[in-house]
Amino acid sequence: MKKIVPCIKILFIVFCLNSSGNTDIFAGQKVKAEKIQAIYEGSVINSKISVYKYGGDDYFSIKDLARIYGARLDWHQITGKVSLLMNNRKTDFYIKSTKVVIDGRKKNLKLPNHLISGNLYIPAEFILSEDFSSFSDTDSNYNPKTNILTVEKKLNLYPPRFYTDENATRIEIEMTDKLPYQINEKNKGRIEIIFQRAKIEKDKIKVNDGVIDEIDVNEKGRQAFVTIYLTATAGSVSSSFVENPMRLVFEVRRSLLAKGLKEENNEIELTCSLPVTGLVLSSSETVHITSAAPVAVSGLEPKQKAEPKINIKKIVLVLDAGHGGEDPGAVGQNGTEEKNINLAIVKELKTLFERNDPGVYEIVTTRNDDTFIPLVERTNLANEKKADLFICVHCNASIKKETKGFEIYFLSEKASDKEAQATAVLENSVLKLEGKPNKKREKLQELLWSLAVNEFINESSELCCFVGQEVTKRTKIENRGVRQAEFFVLRGAQMPAVLIECAFLSNLQEEAYLRTKKFQQKIADAIYDGIKQYEKRKQLLSAKNSQ
Repeated sequence: MKKIVPCIKILFIVFCLNSSGNTDIFAGQKVKAEKIQAIYEGSVINSKISVYKYGGDDYFSIKDLARIYGARLDWHQITGKVSLLMNNRKTDFYIKSTKVVIDGRKKNLKLPNHLISGNLYIPAEFILSEDFSSFSDTDSNYNPKTNILTVEKKLNLYPPRFYTDENATRIEIEMTDKLPYQINEKNKGRIEIIFQRAKIEKDKIKVNDGVIDEIDVNEKGRQAFVTIYLTATAGSVSSSFVENPMRLVFEVRRSLLAKGLKEENNEIELTCSLPVTGLVLSSSETVHITSAAPVAVSGLEPKQKAEPKINIKKIVLVLDAGHGGEDPGAVGQNGTEEKNINLAIVKELKTLFERNDPGVYEIVTTRNDDTFIPLVERTNLANEKKADLFICVHCNASIKKETKGFEIYFLSEKASDKEAQATAVLENSVLKLEGKPNKKREKLQELLWSLAVNEFINESSELCCFVGQEVTKRTKIENRGVRQAEFFVLRGAQMPAVLIECAFLSNLQEEAYLRTKKFQQKIADAIYDGIKQYEKRKQLLSAKNSQ
């Protein structure tokens, strides 16, 4: 044995030397490496990462995999074995072998590993397998046509979501499995929840709504820590566990002091930036929307007998998921189709209203599946339903792949800038799929839509600002502001109407964001709370005008 071991070592070194110059020694021919783009949790990895393509199969460098997944490598030259270590687990690969050992459990691949240029290459089939997904606690997707590898951490606990109204702030923490947890309220000014066996993404969420300051999310070992920091004016706290979906819900009441301070100067002030002058808005690049309505402070003045509410009209919202059917909309570099993202966000938004505000809103959607619907029919549906608001959800695209951010539009006969005009042209291009308009469509198109624009332009711009503020608060993407353009789908709408461009599918990083459930939820939450704030402001103005 003493004579054999050195020989194995020498053979291994010679093996590495012979593999230099991109020569695939198992086939005796050169194999060129192709650069790939790796995205981990929505962040583009800038390191040079390659894939080897041979015989129609793809191989990843084990060194690149260690960089992407944050793993450690252990090379065993004598035995011809390479170990990948992460999450206190180990996977062993053997050179020129189909054998893989995961935590002591032997597996066989369909294709063998290979040494190329002194580096071990692993067949893509393993990286995309359930075995590697379990080992790495990730879900990986590789598109060989675009050479893009997308990796997302497996979570069983989603980021906290928050919703604010005049009486309380509600915080929801959704989980995929029923996890053991404990709630600690001993420390004044904060609530700490500790989840066992939890996997969550670290985050710091600024709320700053007069009740909650911020929410801090951390992970250590197999525990997740969610800390809710309360303001000095926060009131009582209640918690409950709710099914379908499984989530832990906290309600932090607004104290009488907080209500008194808020209602004593009952003003909603909103500031958002517009790229250029609006049609009816002032020439200032900043819009200030304020309203003041003196309201009796609850608990500080004698309560009046509440009058019974009879036949309260529901607020009708028409939610339009852009594109559909033979119209995919924008298509990302990784093949993501806009129509699917739009529909996912609209479904999430519909669920929010139906779950949180039963009896207050009537939600109508222009499509519930992958169906092509002409633009004018979407608008016509909103008019037929006598909708109070018409919300169109889209994703953006640009010929400049580096362009990114959130935009929100309302209708105008003239675009606010060249970029806005380009976006409108892109969204209106679907008209060529619609063929000749029928009489119903022609009638709607002949409406004096400019009158409707003038009537609802200010309300539409205000709604844009409320939603835009929430997007800035809840997401880390750039807010490119409120813009104007002639979107065909908004023409003829007899109510405030906006078109939301959630992010740029043409940007690789934002495409990765848009594909994730957590980002879709954040966008839906922003639209939801923006609409709620807009409606609250309308009620305040109505109360003021009726006095």
